[in-house]
Amino acid sequence: MNIAFYVNDLSLTGTPEFVKLTAGELARRRHTVYLLLPESGDLAGEADLPANVRLCSIPRSMTVPQFNRRLRELEVDILDYNGWAPLTHLNYAVIGRTAAVPVVAHYHCMVARLTLRRLLGYGLRPHTLVRMFKDWSRKRYFDGHIVCYQAAYDRARVVFGPMNRHKLYSLPCGIRIPEQQVDDDIMLGPPHIIQVGKLTMQKGPLMTLQALHRLQAEFPAAALTLVGQGELRTEIADYIHTHQVRNVRLVGEVQSVQPWYLQANINCLPSKWEAMPFVLKEAGALAIPSITTGRDGQPEAVLDGHTGFIIPEDNPEALYRAMVRLAGDAALRRQMGQAAREHIRRHFAITDMCDELVKIYKHTIRISPRKRIIKQESALYV
Repeated sequence: MNIAFYVNDLSLTGTPEFVKLTAGELARRRHTVYLLLPESGDLAGEADLPANVRLCSIPRSMTVPQFNRRLRELEVDILDYNGWAPLTHLNYAVIGRTAAVPVVAHYHCMVARLTLRRLLGYGLRPHTLVRMFKDWSRKRYFDGHIVCYQAAYDRARVVFGPMNRHKLYSLPCGIRIPEQQVDDDIMLGPPHIIQVGKLTMQKGPLMTLQALHRLQAEFPAAALTLVGQGELRTEIADYIHTHQVRNVRLVGEVQSVQPWYLQANINCLPSKWEAMPFVLKEAGALAIPSITTGRDGQPEAVLDGHTGFIIPEDNPEALYRAMVRLAGDAALRRQMGQAAREHIRRHFAITDMCDELVKIYKHTIRISPRKRIIKQESALYV
């Protein structure tokens, strides 16, 4: 099968990482895989792109006929749309209505439900109307809709309604389960917390740092590694200097985060909002228990009291108490870490996910009314 993924960039964030992992696994199974990428997209993650996945640049000025000719040249059987911002011409509606091959869309976040209350709250602003049109066009014109966690799937069933549910699928994003895991010497050693993600208010890294500062009064050897960049980096560095917080490393953005995970024994992500963070699955696969908030898909990746702790959002005291619980009980850390690894292996393995994804692709191709031929250019304009 010839499969094309559309993605906005290859940055070191969740959606591009999912696309690269999935493309690599499908290519390993002898499918021909293309990544369609806007020519000005971020290529930070291109270095770890599998060798047998082909990268194709898409000019932002490309018209629909040109896009379809490109699909014809590549002999694409199905297009998997993973974009989070529309191109100048190739937006949701245009791709959905005019692509010459079947199109599925991956939803990596909660599907918005446009209620009367929300509409009145937003007002009839241009961006609200655009959002309404995008949601409507996706439901109507796309051949398949793949939702990446159960909470979002339950919402999508309501939003899409009975007329479109036959095109709706629930399929968690998978990750590669590594052979390595955190050594017992580290897991049973002094508490070492890691937080991976952008240093922004959304992710709560400053709250993690403040909780560590309190934790060091009871556990002087406790350490923290922050992996990522963001607008809070200066404020975090100032806090470390002002309060003389020990054992904190600001790593910045890295190509591979696994070496940093393997030095830690507690994963922390006290986000204000999320969808289904990759970092929770990455840490769990390496047998690291997590502390996170209960938004959207996070409780599906972290089972409260079993593979980690779920805390209320924006609650520093709850974060501190969870840290104390894990920092003071190395045996509990190891027990939760092993449970996390097994949970991720059973429910989020990339191999199992790709088995189901190929079935979805084949079913979508079979039921799609589209033909794999390019129509006359004059019929493709909208």
